[in-house]
Amino acid sequence: MKKRIGYGSFMVNDVETLKKCIKQAVESGYDFIDTAYFYQNEKQIGKAIKELRNEGFNKEILVQTKIWPEFYGNIKDAVLMSCENLQVNKLDMCLLHRRHFNLNMDISAWEQLIECQKQGLVGEIGVSNFDRDALEIIRQRTGVYPYSNQIELSVNNYREDRVVYNESKNIEIQAWSPLGDLESNLTNPILVRLAKKYNLDIPGLLIAFIGSLNHSIIVKTSSVTRIVSNKQAFDVKLDDEDIKELKKINTYKIKYSESFAYDISK
Repeated sequence: MKKRIGYGSFMVNDVETLKKCIKQAVESGYDFIDTAYFYQNEKQIGKAIKELRNEGFNKEILVQTKIWPEFYGNIKDAVLMSCENLQVNKLDMCLLHRRHFNLNMDISAWEQLIECQKQGLVGEIGVSNFDRDALEIIRQRTGVYPYSNQIELSVNNYREDRVVYNESKNIEIQAWSPLGDLESNLTNPILVRLAKKYNLDIPGLLIAFIGSLNHSIIVKTSSVTRIVSNKQAFDVKLDDEDIKELKKINTYKIKYSESFAYDISK
């Protein structure tokens, strides 16, 4: 499975900034733009893309969005709402954003998302933050595994069990928060030494780590310069021995709670 890089738009809400970032991401070889209803910027992304088109930018722009659990009771309406926000007739990629408190709602939402795909409203379908048990249950009920599973993944929180399981089912792993605990990582002697070896800064090394493991990645920034350097870093291949050393940093330190309700301000 080809590794992909998505431009993460979380907390980027200004249309002009989005226009610059989306254009640079596409020109730099990013595979898609990642958003979600929960990010409250679907409308801004739709407007930014429309303005880019009106200005003559004609390169393909694929967008992945995510449906929040409060809408799991009516996925089709949620899909249509995102289509309206993004000013498109069909979603390129759509994920269930998080587990619901009620497993039956997850199952129902996945069944409905499959139906939306059959109706041509959605292209690629997947999930985000789903664990092995939930994935197995929705597959048993529907016969369909997600194409992708977007999970928190970094040198600080490298869940080998999740990686092995998803790969064994040919489910693409999309790593979110790939920089992990950046504050402590910036002074970690292992990272400092290896960043120098590969002529990267530490964020770049952390991105190269994910790319070297052939995982897909979501990288967020509002800097055009970082968009370029992040893509370049993603294509850097680290030596196997260095990857083993980087994995030793892992302490399973999560950035956000894995429960349904969590505080995004931290």
